[in-house]
Amino acid sequence: MFKRKSKPPGGPATLDFNEFKGIANFFEDHPDPVYSLNLEGHLVSFNKKVSLILGATEKEILGQHYSLFLNPAERTRIAGYFQRVLNGETVHYNTYIRHKDGHVIMMAFTNIPIFHDHLIIGMYGVARDITKQTELRQKYTHLKLKQTMTEEIPGVSFFDFYPAEDRLEFSASFANLLGLSEKRMEGMSNEELMQRVHEDDRELFLSNAAMLATGDVDQFEIALRIRHLHNGDQHVICKAMLHNENPESPIISYAFHNLTELKVVTEERDSERQKLLEIYKTVNSAIYKKNLVTEEVEFYSKGFLDLFGIPTERFNADHAFWQKIIHQNDVPDLVRAHERVVKGEVTQVIYRIRINGQIKWVEEKRVPNFDESGQVVAFQSVANDITLIKEQQQEIWKLAMHDPITGLPNRTLLLEEIARLTELNHPFTVLSLSFNQLAEVNETFGYEIGDAWMVTTSEILQDTLPQGSYCGHLSGDQYIVILPAFSDENMLTKACEKLLTLSKKRFVVQSYELFSKVSVGVARYPVDAVDPHTLLKNSYTALSRAKGQEKSSYHLYSSNLDIEVFRRYQLETDLRRAVSRDQLFLEYQPKVDSWTGKIVGAEALIRWTHPEWGRIPPNDFIPLAEESDVHIAIGDWVLVEACRMLRQWIDDKKTVVPVSINVSPKRLFYGDFAEVVAGVLRRYSINPHLLEIEISETDILYENPKINETLHRIHLMGVKISLDDFGKGYSSISYLHRFPIDTIKIDRLFATHIHDDKKSKSIVKSVLFMAKEFGMSVVAEGVETLAQLDEFRELECGIIQGYLFSKPVPKDMFAVYLTQGVLQPIETYNGGTGSTPSVEAELTVTKLNAKEIHVGSSPVLVTKTNLKNVFFYSSIRLPVDKQIELCLTLQLNQANHQVRLTPVSIIELDNGLFQYEAAYLEMAQAPLVIDALQKAKKKDPVQVFDLSES
Repeated sequence: MFKRKSKPPGGPATLDFNEFKGIANFFEDHPDPVYSLNLEGHLVSFNKKVSLILGATEKEILGQHYSLFLNPAERTRIAGYFQRVLNGETVHYNTYIRHKDGHVIMMAFTNIPIFHDHLIIGMYGVARDITKQTELRQKYTHLKLKQTMTEEIPGVSFFDFYPAEDRLEFSASFANLLGLSEKRMEGMSNEELMQRVHEDDRELFLSNAAMLATGDVDQFEIALRIRHLHNGDQHVICKAMLHNENPESPIISYAFHNLTELKVVTEERDSERQKLLEIYKTVNSAIYKKNLVTEEVEFYSKGFLDLFGIPTERFNADHAFWQKIIHQNDVPDLVRAHERVVKGEVTQVIYRIRINGQIKWVEEKRVPNFDESGQVVAFQSVANDITLIKEQQQEIWKLAMHDPITGLPNRTLLLEEIARLTELNHPFTVLSLSFNQLAEVNETFGYEIGDAWMVTTSEILQDTLPQGSYCGHLSGDQYIVILPAFSDENMLTKACEKLLTLSKKRFVVQSYELFSKVSVGVARYPVDAVDPHTLLKNSYTALSRAKGQEKSSYHLYSSNLDIEVFRRYQLETDLRRAVSRDQLFLEYQPKVDSWTGKIVGAEALIRWTHPEWGRIPPNDFIPLAEESDVHIAIGDWVLVEACRMLRQWIDDKKTVVPVSINVSPKRLFYGDFAEVVAGVLRRYSINPHLLEIEISETDILYENPKINETLHRIHLMGVKISLDDFGKGYSSISYLHRFPIDTIKIDRLFATHIHDDKKSKSIVKSVLFMAKEFGMSVVAEGVETLAQLDEFRELECGIIQGYLFSKPVPKDMFAVYLTQGVLQPIETYNGGTGSTPSVEAELTVTKLNAKEIHVGSSPVLVTKTNLKNVFFYSSIRLPVDKQIELCLTLQLNQANHQVRLTPVSIIELDNGLFQYEAAYLEMAQAPLVIDALQKAKKKDPVQVFDLSES
């Protein structure tokens, strides 16, 4: 009952397509660009089509913000679509993107949110190049405009011929037709005029003129060419008419319509039309125009027949035929889209059609056409077959809602099922079940066996569950079971006990036989919660308590949190403000020469003084920081503070030594940490050799190229790199080869056992030999006794770090150490208590800052008392202040007795325990504790609190 509780394993969600088991090739072979964005809009994963469409390499694209590739004028508009996706909406939009060489491409985008744990963690997108379709529509519109303008050009000129007088009378516009001045036209003869007619057309003109003069015809119309003085031949239509009202003085009128520009435009139009028709024949999109007055399709491309598979004659013959092929569920969407088009709105609609028994998804954009009065008389449309995209969306949804390994519903679907059951308002039970074995299986046999373990446990679990149960996969080898009909206490107990029998079952995974401890957490609706998220969370809480037991067990949720959980909650809440409120500080533990005691370096260790809980050990708050982005601010603060103190000691004329700081691998992932280091070194004018970066051996297991790149850049500055906790994890010589390691720090575990364990000594000896061959220095951590020091000296380990020479000390004390330059080894009390008569009891906090609180209890060990004070051990650090009240519950004479206390002092022991002295709030309760101690047996706190590995 006094063992520390372990944390449930978990796994982060992913936006990387390569991590979707079984569909990586599906995304890579997709004909269109497919990508995923995180919540900040940075590209996380994409197929090769994205690189091709942007003309950029994968390295140039990865991690970039999507807006980098947009037209700057479009970024605000597209940001609106981005936000809509973060609100859970699937969006479609068109916009231009910019190729690396500068040209722009019109793309149609579909963005869909990605859910994990019922939260949106990013989005994926499918893009399609619609540049050709867009240019096609523009060309068509341009062609129509040209045609309209050509039809409206007047360009009419004329002259009259008086045969009786042999005289010509010209209009001013006719002079313009010939490019001559009106003065030059005066007195122009027939012969001169004929010289202006193209030689190949003169005979035609003269013969028609002669027939008109003789009265054989009374009018004619011919096409001919007339030469402009500057612009060459003009194509004209000549229309002539004989006015013979006065036979003595007939008049022949000639009218000329200059068709030169019209002819050029017509030729261009015909050429453009031919090109357009060729494009329409090859483009995949269905392009058509529908007349809203006649309800007929007036124009269509080849893609129309490919998409709809029916000739337009069928549609034109039966105007209601459209509704016969449209999926009935989508008819209302088409009706609304039609209404918007009639109102003059550009409309986009997605619907399904049924052609020859096959369902197709269609995405269509309709643009209204207006007549002179502004009425919508038709619409032009571009429609695309998006069936493949829809099938992909369905497949991705399925993958997103089910675990890729077990195929069971994931957390999102589980929450939906719980929500459905809560709406029915019938009692049901949620079980969180863990086999507690996946991490060990992965570490021992590899991830392939780990995956097989999850498949096997999920199948056996489903076979064990009662009829009508709903089973889902949470993470790792943890599952959620919903028992809809189990509200009776006896039925629930039997179900849980049956699940616990799985711990006795032999699981055969490939060629291995494995056993497992089974833990079950129980939360009931509506007893423990009424909303899905809280119900699921409460089952997790109960599971955590069940996992804290040595054997397989189940635990029913209780609303009371124990002290440790309450403390963690408060620390997590206040940690974000710790930096700004100046609550963090550094202590420095010297590294000394093993023979002389000369200080050769120091490790900067972060500490936190909480206003209520006092001094917080790093192991309590560093993991909390790394669960959020707080670790970035804290890590950078440590870097700045260490360099600031180095600068101060240099200015104070101290003989400074290199200071090492611990850096989380997550900080190496974020931004340009190498540049941050360089900037801080420049700001405080610190020589790079005075700074050392420590990374844990387990951290480099991430095998991320960015970690390697960042460490190499930092190393090139002159900053040393130290590999911490060597031997604790998966020690590999390859790390020493691939990473720029200068120093190896041997884990304190080997120092603890080096004196009495030949294997530990042999491992240390091997590490020292290897480091010497590689030209690396070695630091032995955790040296606390002279016997351990002698062993390391014998093995020629040159640098020691441990309590034997000094605990971590404040900056002022370390400044004194720098002045001394040398430290003497001094053995200290290790915090062991031995076995003394002690009473195991439960302790809870009843008041904090004079406010009543209600939390569960945590174990303590009472060792002695007097009439005023009681002394006890605990593994939890409590604030020592008169504003806090405690309640001690102990068993005496088969009855529980409660004793009210307030803490007055605390001693932090090296083994991780805390020794408290607390005052009785009611002195009359002291005899209860005295009586209990008189009847108590001897107990060792190290064994009670399971600290044998510390």
